Amino acid sequence: MNSQQQYIASMPSEGFLSAHLNLSDRPKSGETKRRIRIVGHDTSLATENVSIFWPDIELALGDVVELAVLEDGIGSPPSSIRRSSQDQGNLFASNELAAEALAIGHEFEKKILSLLQKAEMAETGEEAKKIRLATGHLIAALGEHLFAPIWRRHSDLVPPEMKGELL
Repeated sequence: MNSQQQYIASMPSEGFLSAHLNLSDRPKSGETKRRIRIVGHDTSLATENVSIFWPDIELALGDVVELAVLEDGIGSPPSSIRRSSQDQGNLFASNELAAEALAIGHEFEKKILSLLQKAEMAETGEEAKKIRLATGHLIAALGEHLFAPIWRRHSDLVPPEMKGELL
């Protein structure tokens, strides 16, 4: 920033690295924010994701920000690391109950998709579109709030097709 190196963000293995420029001006709340946030996600483990955070860089008017893509190598240490297996929202200490909840969730998913197929044949175009959207939201919420929190805690229950994906 302003010709001064702040740090080097480096991924230790496969995954992705993101740089976010966040600018917000909220006159009603009196907040103005200008910052760069660098975050990495290590997806090299089949059933665990590791989120890597470097310190936010606060910006002022007139600051010049430059990002450079460098050769692979050692970078600056991150300010924090979070493992998906340590997420406070993970569900079920009992493996048996976790497996039962997943089975119920999958059964619900099948039934709601079956209902969607019936609705698409019986309802008008606009109504079918609203039902498709609602079904998509339900399935996404099921994944985010039931499946992923169980899979993060019980790696043995992660289906093969989900291994290596962000949980």
